[in-house]
Amino acid sequence: METYHNDYMKNEDPMMWELHEIRHKISEEHKNKTVEEINKDAHTICKNWGYDLVKNVDGPGYRMVKQ
Repeated sequence: METYHNDYMKNEDPMMWELHEIRHKISEEHKNKTVEEINKDAHTICKNWGYDLVKNVDGPGYRMVKQ
């Protein structure tokens, strides 16, 4: 993977560099998807891992609950 301007260099902090690369890959995969498509994919992944995404009652967003 390549590095990006003003980001961690692999030799400075390998873990932060790798996290940045993973986030970049995910953003590239999602850049042509709608929010609904991204959320549907997230629900599918959670189901495959044995979790349900449940809407928070005390605030915005969802939380993962073991099935």
